[in-house]
Amino acid sequence: MTAYLINMNCIIIDDKIGCKQIEEYIEKYSSINLAGSFCDPESAMRQLSQRNDIDLVFIDIKLSGIESLDLIGKLKNQPNIIVISSTDEYAVKAFDYNVVDYLLKPVTYSRFCRAVDKTFRYFRRLEPSIPEGKEIFIKKGSSLIKLKVKDIVYVEALVF
Repeated sequence: MTAYLINMNCIIIDDKIGCKQIEEYIEKYSSINLAGSFCDPESAMRQLSQRNDIDLVFIDIKLSGIESLDLIGKLKNQPNIIVISSTDEYAVKAFDYNVVDYLLKPVTYSRFCRAVDKTFRYFRRLEPSIPEGKEIFIKKGSSLIKLKVKDIVYVEALVF
């Protein structure tokens, strides 16, 4: 498991046994916050439509007779998706929906970690990058100091 500076909020959409297993893995993984577990896909879709801070969804491919890819396709702001399935028959179709990874049950912790690490790598590429030579000026007393943005590690604002 790789440590990341950012945290992702996630939900799980699976049967009770699947939710329990992924919940246990999430507890061990410090960079993921569990926002909810759902056995009912409609409740999960309501949650996704009401919140815009869900970054990652673990979803079983078959939920109560509903193909979860249809649900994924209806999302306006699609979060990162990791599909979980007991078979590989939907893998190619799942990647047509831009899922990050496809896990086969039973999911091992090491495979879970690889999928999450892949998600973080993908998620970080979506963050705006700073051009190499970008510089800013900060006022110190009556003079200006030039700093390279890439050298800034921490910023603190003081309120007087």
